[in-house]
Amino acid sequence: MCHSLKCNFLVRKDINAKLKGRVSLSVFEEMFEPLDMARLFALGPLVLILCLVLCTTGSPCQYSVLESVKEKAAHVVNIKGSEDQIYTIRIKDKHNEIRAEQISNQTPFKIPFEWLKPCTVYTVSVDDCGLSGRNTFTSSKNGETVSKTVVRSVTDNEVCLKGVFTDIQWNLTECVEITEQNSCASTHTVVLDTCNYTMNVALPPVKPHINFSKTIPSQFEWTNKPAQCNAALLIINCINNENKNSIIYGLNTPVSLLPDTEYTCTGEYPYETQHIKSNELSFKIKCDWQKNGRFQPLSSTSLEISWNSLEGDKCSGIKWESYSVSCSDGNSQKSKSSNFPVVLPIQHH
Repeated sequence: MCHSLKCNFLVRKDINAKLKGRVSLSVFEEMFEPLDMARLFALGPLVLILCLVLCTTGSPCQYSVLESVKEKAAHVVNIKGSEDQIYTIRIKDKHNEIRAEQISNQTPFKIPFEWLKPCTVYTVSVDDCGLSGRNTFTSSKNGETVSKTVVRSVTDNEVCLKGVFTDIQWNLTECVEITEQNSCASTHTVVLDTCNYTMNVALPPVKPHINFSKTIPSQFEWTNKPAQCNAALLIINCINNENKNSIIYGLNTPVSLLPDTEYTCTGEYPYETQHIKSNELSFKIKCDWQKNGRFQPLSSTSLEISWNSLEGDKCSGIKWESYSVSCSDGNSQKSKSSNFPVVLPIQHH
């Protein structure tokens, strides 16, 4: 039996010869030069006809998709071809190929529900096979509320969900981008080709942004708080970078941190078994101690020293538990510890 490449070559040569009107034996031999001419003539004209038929015949196998009539029955791919052939079945939705599976016989292949989303239009193809019927199907028709939804993974801006079914085990998974609009929502709607499914699941908040005014006292703010999120659940974890002590604060409540001390604080919102965290906020509250000192002569023999906050000063809210004052005229030194103001006697020399 002739090889398909040689058959194509023979047909092409034959057409060219006929167009040119070349019918001599030498031309005929030239047309069939890839074959052994003696063997070709010995086999007779029927072999030539058979070769041409094989070269122009379509795909060696045919396939079609049998759409199920019953809601819970699987869709079937039916292939007609060689019994010992390995076929590759490909299933695509509107955007991507979701599965490629190899089967090794002609048995009708049932597409597992675990591969499919509900209410979705799919297209089936079989490598190197021709289509003999329909090749599309819709997995199901009616939407519903998912009985259970589990959170598969969470990142700063995305949560991936999976629906759990008690009957048909659909592959209903979706990764949702978290925005201020859907943050902390109690449900999520999966929009499919022919229907919608509702997942009863709490979504996380968008990545928090926190702010702190560098004053004493001050308070932490959640600047991008979504309307549906509970501010009481966000905690502020602050670390004193000098002694490494960690303190937890709430939102919108007065906080008095130490002046001239470096802090690193992070907002944390609990979700599932982890926390949605803000970026670290590092700061130091700087106080201008010298400008706030006051020296007021009371008499020729006494001087009042006080520390008063200037209007708009960052450290106006500091409450001192103790302090000490020391004065010197170059020859002697006086010191005293007390509450403000401090009155020191002045000795004249």
